[in-house]
Amino acid sequence: MFSVLLQEAFRFLYYKLLRKAIKGLVALSEDGCSPVSVQQMAYVAGMGFGLMSGAFSMINLLADALGPGTIGIHGDSQLYFLTSALPSLTQQ
Repeated sequence: MFSVLLQEAFRFLYYKLLRKAIKGLVALSEDGCSPVSVQQMAYVAGMGFGLMSGAFSMINLLADALGPGTIGIHGDSQLYFLTSALPSLTQQ
């Protein structure tokens, strides 16, 4: 329950941040309207989060592959890298 409340609180704070950014963009624009919509800013933020999440998932997987105790060599499952790639694929 705490994690849901925390997520919703950050969602509200992010909404307030987007509104503040729009006011700043309107103040800087010459014609008095925002050059970027709220939907475009939300899309860019979501895309950035998805790309960073995928990058971190891939970096963690590559770190496991390069270490001295590589998984799958001595009796472990040979499908570790395939099953690790599937959650990274679904995040995009």
